[in-house]
Amino acid sequence: MAVLLIKGHPPRYIGLSTDAKPEIDSEALLEAEFIETDTKLTYVYTGDQWVEKTATYVPMKNYIWNESELAWEAATNKAVVYGKTGDATYQVPRVDPSTHSLQVIEYSHHEIHAGSSFTCHFSQSAPTNIGDMTIIAFTTPDTAQYIHMFAEASSTAASTFTVYEIADLDVDEGTQLTIYNRNRNSLTASAVKSIETVPVANKATSYTVAQAAGATLSTTNPIYQKYLGAGVAGADTAGETRDAHEFVLKRNTQYAWVVASTTADDNTHNIVLNWYEHTDKAA
Repeated sequence: MAVLLIKGHPPRYIGLSTDAKPEIDSEALLEAEFIETDTKLTYVYTGDQWVEKTATYVPMKNYIWNESELAWEAATNKAVVYGKTGDATYQVPRVDPSTHSLQVIEYSHHEIHAGSSFTCHFSQSAPTNIGDMTIIAFTTPDTAQYIHMFAEASSTAASTFTVYEIADLDVDEGTQLTIYNRNRNSLTASAVKSIETVPVANKATSYTVAQAAGATLSTTNPIYQKYLGAGVAGADTAGETRDAHEFVLKRNTQYAWVVASTTADDNTHNIVLNWYEHTDKAA
């Protein structure tokens, strides 16, 4: 007789003892049953073979899959969790010995370890007038490698801190600014580019008061602004968290991070950019 499939999960088949039992992917067929109508015997698929279901049969729910050996193994009374640490390597995660909590790090912290996290900074004490600016700018790469940015700024007198998208700064007006990989053992370079006639990868551009005045910054598209101090010296953006203030920047776009004085006082501006560069994972 032809083998008859009774739908369900796991699936159940009916046939004769002389019929060929199904051979399908082991995970799809795991725990499937085959009932022989002529012998009245029932067989269960264990992942690589059909075995007779007897009183001593151990259900597969008491087995675990060993990824390293690509085989099912008898489980004990404790669960085992494996984490992938390489293309073909797996490790058992460790827990804190005192609390037995699983120890994890935030993804942005992981990117530092992976060599994909970068930083640059610029400060100046030249500002003395209303509107004097300190700027860091760069152009994002035209790829699916997105920039996840977290910026900080401070000033010693009242100022604003603004992030401009499509800043449209004139080229060759600023100074190349060094970008540092936050994993100091990594040789990976940042994909962002300086604001120059011939843009340079792994470089940002900084602007002093005089340079900013000649760079004709476009202020039509501010995507973030914060007042620093409102007359209180030493104001900054400290205390803000990446979760609440991270931006994923638009590809192939010029951005400028700007501190501008709002009073005619001697002022020191400081800007620090921290970001990681990440390509979204496939589904």
